[in-house]
Amino acid sequence: MKLPEFLCTSPARLGELTERIGAASAGRFTRTRPHGVLIARIAAIGAGVLEPVSGSAIPVRGRLAVFAERADDGSATRTARAARAPYLAACVLGPASPGEPVEVLSAYAHPCASERHLMLVDSDLERQTLAQLRSVQAWLGSRKGLRVVIEKPLFDIGPDDTGVREAVPRPPCIPDFMVRATTADGAPARVVIVETMGFADEAYRARKRHTHALMRAAVAGATVVVHDFHEPRGVLQSWRAKRFWDDLRCALTER
Repeated sequence: MKLPEFLCTSPARLGELTERIGAASAGRFTRTRPHGVLIARIAAIGAGVLEPVSGSAIPVRGRLAVFAERADDGSATRTARAARAPYLAACVLGPASPGEPVEVLSAYAHPCASERHLMLVDSDLERQTLAQLRSVQAWLGSRKGLRVVIEKPLFDIGPDDTGVREAVPRPPCIPDFMVRATTADGAPARVVIVETMGFADEAYRARKRHTHALMRAAVAGATVVVHDFHEPRGVLQSWRAKRFWDDLRCALTER
Protein backbone atom coordinates (compact mmCIF):
# COMPACT_ATOMS: atom_id res chain seq x y z
CA MET A 1 0.00 0.00 0.00
CA LYS A 2 1.34 3.44 -0.94
CA LEU A 3 0.16 6.13 1.46
CA PRO A 4 -0.41 8.89 -1.18
CA GLU A 5 -3.18 6.75 -2.70
CA PHE A 6 -5.02 6.58 0.61
CA LEU A 7 -4.19 10.00 2.08
CA CYS A 8 -6.61 12.94 2.24
CA THR A 9 -5.96 16.47 3.54
CA SER A 10 -9.45 17.90 3.04
CA PRO A 11 -12.59 16.86 4.94
CA ALA A 12 -14.53 17.83 1.81
CA ARG A 13 -12.96 14.83 0.05
CA LEU A 14 -13.49 12.42 2.92
CA GLY A 15 -16.23 10.64 0.97
CA GLU A 16 -13.82 9.98 -1.90
CA LEU A 17 -11.24 8.51 0.48
CA THR A 18 -13.88 6.33 2.12
CA GLU A 19 -14.96 4.98 -1.27
CA ARG A 20 -11.37 4.34 -2.31
CA ILE A 21 -10.64 2.37 0.85
CA GLY A 22 -13.88 0.40 0.53
CA ALA A 23 -13.12 -0.52 -3.08
CA ALA A 24 -9.50 -1.52 -2.46
CA SER A 25 -8.67 -5.20 -2.82
CA ALA A 26 -7.40 -7.02 0.25
CA GLY A 27 -4.19 -7.74 -1.64
CA ARG A 28 -3.26 -4.04 -1.53
CA PHE A 29 -2.80 -4.30 2.22
CA THR A 30 -0.51 -6.95 3.69
CA ARG A 31 -1.03 -8.09 7.28
CA THR A 32 -3.52 -5.30 7.93
CA ARG A 33 -7.05 -4.26 7.02
CA PRO A 34 -7.66 -1.72 4.22
CA HIS A 35 -7.18 1.72 5.68
CA GLY A 36 -6.35 5.36 4.93
CA VAL A 37 -5.33 8.57 6.67
CA LEU A 38 -7.06 11.95 6.91
CA ILE A 39 -5.10 15.05 7.99
CA ALA A 40 -7.41 17.94 8.81
CA ARG A 41 -7.60 21.30 10.57
CA ILE A 42 -10.01 21.06 13.47
CA ALA A 43 -11.89 23.99 14.99
CA ALA A 44 -13.44 22.13 17.94
CA ILE A 45 -13.49 18.72 19.61
CA GLY A 46 -16.48 17.12 21.27
CA ALA A 47 -17.19 13.70 22.78
CA GLY A 48 -16.18 11.32 20.01
CA VAL A 49 -16.41 13.94 17.27
CA LEU A 50 -14.10 16.30 15.40
CA GLU A 51 -15.48 19.56 14.02
CA PRO A 52 -13.30 20.68 11.11
CA VAL A 53 -12.58 24.30 10.22
CA SER A 54 -14.95 23.80 7.28
CA GLY A 55 -17.32 20.97 6.54
CA SER A 56 -19.44 18.53 8.49
CA ALA A 57 -18.57 17.02 11.86
CA ILE A 58 -16.47 13.84 11.74
CA PRO A 59 -17.51 11.04 14.14
CA VAL A 60 -14.68 8.98 15.63
CA ARG A 61 -15.61 5.41 16.50
CA GLY A 62 -12.65 4.58 18.72
CA ARG A 63 -10.08 6.52 20.67
CA LEU A 64 -9.87 10.28 20.15
CA ALA A 65 -6.59 11.35 21.76
CA VAL A 66 -5.78 15.01 22.33
CA PHE A 67 -2.27 16.23 23.10
CA ALA A 68 -1.63 16.78 26.83
CA GLU A 69 -5.07 15.51 27.83
CA ARG A 70 -6.04 12.30 29.57
CA ALA A 71 -9.27 10.55 28.81
CA ASP A 72 -10.33 10.90 32.45
CA ASP A 73 -9.08 14.47 32.85
CA GLY A 74 -12.02 16.56 34.01
CA SER A 75 -10.39 19.72 32.65
CA ALA A 76 -10.76 18.47 29.07
CA THR A 77 -14.12 20.17 28.73
CA ARG A 78 -15.43 21.74 25.55
CA THR A 79 -14.64 25.18 27.01
CA ALA A 80 -11.07 24.20 27.88
CA ARG A 81 -10.52 22.69 24.46
CA ALA A 82 -11.91 25.79 22.77
CA ALA A 83 -9.08 27.78 24.32
CA ARG A 84 -6.57 25.38 22.77
CA ALA A 85 -8.12 25.32 19.27
CA PRO A 86 -7.41 25.12 16.42
CA TYR A 87 -5.91 21.66 16.10
CA LEU A 88 -4.24 19.57 13.45
CA ALA A 89 -5.67 16.04 13.53
CA ALA A 90 -4.52 12.76 12.05
CA CYS A 91 -7.32 10.21 11.58
CA VAL A 92 -7.12 6.54 10.63
CA LEU A 93 -10.02 5.28 8.51
CA GLY A 94 -11.05 1.73 7.75
CA PRO A 95 -13.66 -0.93 8.48
CA ALA A 96 -13.82 -1.98 12.13
CA SER A 97 -14.10 -5.59 10.93
CA PRO A 98 -14.54 -7.31 7.54
CA GLY A 99 -17.82 -6.39 5.89
CA GLU A 100 -18.40 -3.26 7.97
CA PRO A 101 -18.43 0.26 6.46
CA VAL A 102 -15.34 2.45 6.35
CA GLU A 103 -15.30 5.02 9.16
CA VAL A 104 -12.85 6.98 11.29
CA LEU A 105 -11.51 4.38 13.72
CA SER A 106 -9.20 6.61 15.76
CA ALA A 107 -7.77 10.11 15.76
CA TYR A 108 -5.03 12.19 17.36
CA ALA A 109 -5.34 15.99 17.63
CA HIS A 110 -2.58 18.48 18.48
CA PRO A 111 -2.96 22.26 18.88
CA CYS A 112 -1.43 24.26 16.01
CA ALA A 113 -0.47 27.91 15.69
CA SER A 114 -3.52 28.94 13.65
CA GLU A 115 -5.85 27.76 10.93
CA ARG A 116 -3.32 28.88 8.33
CA HIS A 117 -0.10 28.24 10.24
CA LEU A 118 0.18 24.56 11.07
CA MET A 119 3.22 24.64 13.36
CA LEU A 120 2.39 22.40 16.33
CA VAL A 121 2.31 24.14 19.71
CA ASP A 122 1.72 22.95 23.25
CA SER A 123 -0.68 25.64 24.41
CA ASP A 124 -2.28 29.00 23.68
CA LEU A 125 0.56 30.60 25.65
CA GLU A 126 3.01 29.19 23.12
CA ARG A 127 0.96 30.84 20.39
CA GLN A 128 1.60 34.16 22.13
CA THR A 129 5.30 33.37 22.35
CA LEU A 130 5.35 32.48 18.65
CA ALA A 131 3.74 35.83 17.81
CA GLN A 132 6.60 37.57 19.63
CA LEU A 133 9.17 35.41 17.82
CA ARG A 134 7.72 36.32 14.44
CA SER A 135 7.74 40.01 15.40
CA VAL A 136 11.44 39.84 16.29
CA GLN A 137 12.08 37.83 13.11
CA ALA A 138 10.49 40.54 10.96
CA TRP A 139 12.26 43.38 12.81
CA LEU A 140 15.73 41.81 12.56
CA GLY A 141 15.16 40.98 8.92
CA SER A 142 14.20 44.52 7.94
CA ARG A 143 16.43 46.50 10.31
CA LYS A 144 19.54 44.30 10.64
CA GLY A 145 19.48 42.13 7.53
CA LEU A 146 19.46 38.95 9.61
CA ARG A 147 17.88 35.73 8.41
CA VAL A 148 15.99 34.36 11.41
CA VAL A 149 14.67 30.79 11.45
CA ILE A 150 12.14 29.64 14.05
CA GLU A 151 12.10 25.93 14.86
CA LYS A 152 9.71 23.90 17.00
CA PRO A 153 11.56 20.77 18.21
CA LEU A 154 9.33 17.73 18.56
CA PHE A 155 11.93 15.26 19.82
CA ASP A 156 14.52 15.04 22.58
CA ILE A 157 17.69 16.96 21.69
CA GLY A 158 19.63 15.73 24.70
CA PRO A 159 22.56 13.29 24.67
CA ASP A 160 21.89 9.63 23.95
CA ASP A 161 22.20 7.71 27.21
CA THR A 162 21.92 4.31 25.51
CA GLY A 163 24.67 2.00 26.66
CA VAL A 164 25.70 4.15 29.59
CA ARG A 165 25.81 1.87 32.61
CA GLU A 166 23.94 3.10 35.66
CA ALA A 167 23.11 6.36 33.91
CA VAL A 168 21.08 8.76 36.01
CA PRO A 169 17.67 9.15 34.32
CA ARG A 170 17.13 12.64 32.99
CA PRO A 171 13.94 14.45 31.99
CA PRO A 172 13.14 14.93 28.28
CA CYS A 173 15.12 17.77 26.73
CA ILE A 174 12.68 19.37 24.26
CA PRO A 175 12.88 23.18 23.96
CA ASP A 176 9.66 25.03 23.26
CA PHE A 177 11.36 26.86 20.38
CA MET A 178 14.82 27.27 18.88
CA VAL A 179 15.65 30.48 17.02
CA ARG A 180 18.66 30.82 14.71
CA ALA A 181 19.95 34.10 13.27
CA THR A 182 22.41 34.24 10.36
CA THR A 183 23.91 37.33 8.73
CA ALA A 184 23.57 38.02 5.02
CA ASP A 185 27.21 37.00 4.48
CA GLY A 186 26.51 33.57 5.97
CA ALA A 187 28.26 34.05 9.31
CA PRO A 188 27.65 31.19 11.77
CA ALA A 189 24.16 31.26 13.22
CA ARG A 190 23.54 32.43 16.75
CA VAL A 191 21.18 30.01 18.48
CA VAL A 192 18.68 30.97 21.15
CA ILE A 193 16.48 28.50 23.02
CA VAL A 194 13.11 30.02 23.89
CA GLU A 195 10.98 28.69 26.72
CA THR A 196 7.41 29.66 27.61
CA MET A 197 7.01 29.79 31.39
CA GLY A 198 3.33 29.06 31.85
CA PHE A 199 3.11 28.19 35.56
CA ALA A 200 4.09 29.97 38.75
CA ASP A 201 4.62 27.10 41.24
CA GLU A 202 8.15 26.53 42.50
CA ALA A 203 8.25 22.80 41.63
CA TYR A 204 7.59 23.64 37.96
CA ARG A 205 10.22 26.37 37.95
CA ALA A 206 12.82 24.20 39.66
CA ARG A 207 12.22 21.52 37.04
CA LYS A 208 12.55 24.11 34.29
CA ARG A 209 15.85 25.40 35.70
CA HIS A 210 17.19 21.87 35.51
CA THR A 211 16.01 21.25 31.94
CA HIS A 212 17.28 24.67 30.81
CA ALA A 213 20.78 23.66 31.93
CA LEU A 214 20.43 20.44 29.93
CA MET A 215 19.35 22.42 26.87
CA ARG A 216 22.33 24.75 27.08
CA ALA A 217 24.63 21.73 27.33
CA ALA A 218 22.94 20.01 24.38
CA VAL A 219 23.23 23.08 22.10
CA ALA A 220 26.73 24.45 22.58
CA GLY A 221 26.79 28.20 22.82
CA ALA A 222 23.01 28.58 23.00
CA THR A 223 21.35 31.14 25.26
CA VAL A 224 18.03 30.40 27.00
CA VAL A 225 15.50 33.25 26.90
CA VAL A 226 12.19 32.83 28.71
CA HIS A 227 8.79 34.30 27.92
CA ASP A 228 7.36 34.45 31.43
CA PHE A 229 3.63 34.74 32.11
CA HIS A 230 3.96 35.06 35.91
CA GLU A 231 7.25 36.70 36.86
CA PRO A 232 7.99 39.35 37.85
CA ARG A 233 4.79 39.71 39.79
CA GLY A 234 2.82 42.91 39.97
CA VAL A 235 3.36 43.99 36.37
CA LEU A 236 1.19 43.80 33.26
CA GLN A 237 1.74 40.89 30.88
CA SER A 238 2.40 43.45 28.14
CA TRP A 239 5.46 44.57 30.13
CA ARG A 240 6.71 40.97 30.42
CA ALA A 241 6.15 40.46 26.69
CA LYS A 242 8.11 43.61 25.86
CA ARG A 243 10.98 42.50 28.09
CA PHE A 244 10.99 39.09 26.36
CA TRP A 245 11.03 40.81 22.93
CA ASP A 246 14.02 42.95 23.94
CA ASP A 247 15.88 40.02 25.56
CA LEU A 248 15.43 37.88 22.46
CA ARG A 249 16.52 40.66 20.09
CA CYS A 250 19.65 41.26 22.13
CA ALA A 251 20.47 37.55 22.38
CA LEU A 252 20.24 37.18 18.61
CA THR A 253 22.34 40.23 17.78
CA GLU A 254 25.14 40.04 20.37
CA ARG A 255 28.25 38.78 18.60
